Amino acid sequence: MASPGSLSTTSEELTAGSNWEWRLHSQDPTAPWHKSRELALDSVALPTTLFPHWPTRWTVFYTPEERRILRAGSARDAISPPSQQDLSRIPENLVIDEQALQKIQLETPPSGVLDLAGALGATFDGRTAFAYATLEVRERIELTIYAGADYWMQWWVDGQSVFDTLNGGNRTSVAEVAHSFSVDLEEGSHVLVVRVISGSGGWAFASEATMPANENEVTVFGLEARRVFHVSKPEQFQELSFDGGDGLSVLLNAQPLPTPLGGMRYNIIPGIPASMLIKGFNMICRSWSPESIAPILSILPLRYFSGAACGQTPHVHGALHGWPPSSIGIQTGPVLGWATESSFSLTCRTNLRCEMTMEAGEKKLISPYDFFHKFEVTDLPSGGTFDYRLSVKSPSKLLVHSTARTLGKGPWKIALLGDVYPFDDTWQRIADKVLDANPDLVIFSGDMVLDGRVDAQWDSGFFHPARELLSTIPFYPVLGNHEYHSPIFSKIFARPGEPHWCQLIGPALFVGIDGSRDWTPTGDSHQWLDRLLGESKATFKFIVSHFPPFSSGGHGQVGADGLPIESEVRRAREFLVPLLTRHSVNAIISGHDHFYERSELPGGLTGIVSAGAGSRLYKKTSNPKQNPHSTVFASEYHFCILEISPCHAEMTAISLDSKILDSKEWVPMGLTGKAPTTRPSARLSE
Repeated sequence: MASPGSLSTTSEELTAGSNWEWRLHSQDPTAPWHKSRELALDSVALPTTLFPHWPTRWTVFYTPEERRILRAGSARDAISPPSQQDLSRIPENLVIDEQALQKIQLETPPSGVLDLAGALGATFDGRTAFAYATLEVRERIELTIYAGADYWMQWWVDGQSVFDTLNGGNRTSVAEVAHSFSVDLEEGSHVLVVRVISGSGGWAFASEATMPANENEVTVFGLEARRVFHVSKPEQFQELSFDGGDGLSVLLNAQPLPTPLGGMRYNIIPGIPASMLIKGFNMICRSWSPESIAPILSILPLRYFSGAACGQTPHVHGALHGWPPSSIGIQTGPVLGWATESSFSLTCRTNLRCEMTMEAGEKKLISPYDFFHKFEVTDLPSGGTFDYRLSVKSPSKLLVHSTARTLGKGPWKIALLGDVYPFDDTWQRIADKVLDANPDLVIFSGDMVLDGRVDAQWDSGFFHPARELLSTIPFYPVLGNHEYHSPIFSKIFARPGEPHWCQLIGPALFVGIDGSRDWTPTGDSHQWLDRLLGESKATFKFIVSHFPPFSSGGHGQVGADGLPIESEVRRAREFLVPLLTRHSVNAIISGHDHFYERSELPGGLTGIVSAGAGSRLYKKTSNPKQNPHSTVFASEYHFCILEISPCHAEMTAISLDSKILDSKEWVPMGLTGKAPTTRPSARLSE
């Protein structure tokens, strides 16, 4: 494993001791600043105001802690709604599906979030509560109700359904971005009913309401927020970082903060030139124009939600840090990329821009001044491991002293896996299991993070949990849909080709493709792959694409025409399968649907879905027509090992608890006198 040198990676918070201030956007530089947004808005006439009589006391009927059998295979269908009569009043008791629900009185806490799991016990998929409240209205009014829940919710007013999230679920956490809907109410008493169905993560809901303000005119305004701080010696810092990059425009001394990679979102914006500082007082500023404020005027009075469908309420946070040259260190990696018998590639990212030197044996390579560094070491003795050092000159620091490997002369052991974007420690456990298997290289079928455009997810979610695996085993990935073509992908992964890659490893040709591209026969990608496969003399041929042509999961669902609904999956079936079959490709290895599945397609092509490296697992479809070629299916966390020798290729699927889920063997035509055959040696019943 890579071992970094002794480094100080500490920074100085330059904004310590200062606070954010607010004021209405004004051309007058003497306009007063206020300690809070609310004080700045005191003189503003908003179009809405909080409804003062929104209920805080709820009568809650709920199912017990025992798990129930789901009625229609879905947690949201676990229990029927109340009868029309029981939706129009607060009943003394509530019986649904011949079961008497338990009853409790709950008070909304100051946070506004009614935590049902905390009050009613353990949560799991399908646990249901019906929360009743009486709403008193003193005159005819139109209310806009804001609500969020974990996970599904449905609302009734006086027995009439007014809103539900049963089809789409919720956007974000309970009290972050609210759903909103409007109701017209007559003077008098009304009955609210909220059905809240738990997910695996929690069981809670929050709500409040606004009403039109009495003022006939609405103030047009913008907002500004600032933080003023003092810097005595700006020259001591090499770069700055801003902890608070949430997509809003940020100005430092009237200049916008630059971001390293376009199209990326940064919680912490790194690499800000220290030359933007001035000696003495400095100012960070954010502003919202009247045009950007207008869509969110209605949610400015909200107490419990930071936003709604129309946008986020103006808010600020963030601190500016100064980084001296001595604080330079490795942020991401090292990551081994493509390798051959006599060469290897390596990439990493530093927390500050620098020029980096790599020494491997007698070879010395220099990477230009940047965050991302890529090295290709060639003409090495065939096979083996090699010491290398990564260092910087100014100041003189050894950052990493470790070993890298090249590919041997065979036989070869190749790990196949995909779909991480983690929710727990499963990815780290899978990575450790793969490392224990000691493969020659790893091929990854995509979806490393939840959103590849969010910089922070790459280190915390993918690279750090698998640091030892990625720094010691050559790693060959393809793009998944969750990478969103992130610019980080090509910066940190050294692959033998872009946008697709290919490499002959012993008797086997491996081709990694971007399955989201145009694969119609007239397209460049299709024609490139056609030529490549046609010219190849490889004994075995394997294609890696994130999108499987056949799958028994949600991504493989078919429409009325019998073809997949998802465009990438449809293109894989329509255009890739005939091409691969014609060129006698042994298998297409994919991810996307979170399970293991092997499908044997007509014509000899094997479809392997290996997408169990950390993402939440999926169940098998109940529609047998979706994938009639399914042979083995297992909804388990796993990885695969493919062993290659001149006359033999065999893949074994291994679960996280070391159980053999499946195996598949390919034998060259020359050994059997016919096309390559298969010999499944272990099957898991469906």
